[in-house]
Amino acid sequence: MSKIERRPNSVYGFGATASSCSSLSAWPVGAICISLLVLTLWRTGLLVIDSRLLFGSAILRYASIWLFNFLLVGLFESYSRAGYLQ
Repeated sequence: MSKIERRPNSVYGFGATASSCSSLSAWPVGAICISLLVLTLWRTGLLVIDSRLLFGSAILRYASIWLFNFLLVGLFESYSRAGYLQ
């Protein structure tokens, strides 16, 4: 779209430096909120953690897959909130 409209890419999402600062501060807040959600679901019995243990490279593989997925969700939300879809 930037080539069609002859506008810079920064118009369609992450243009300001203040947004990058706020997104960096949102990472710990998001991690805390997800951790509280998992803890609450586990304590109320709505989340069951089975006895299968993950260890070694499996932990890193699953963590990297989930990190990539959350990064894609965050980028999609950011572009749809402040980007071209708005």
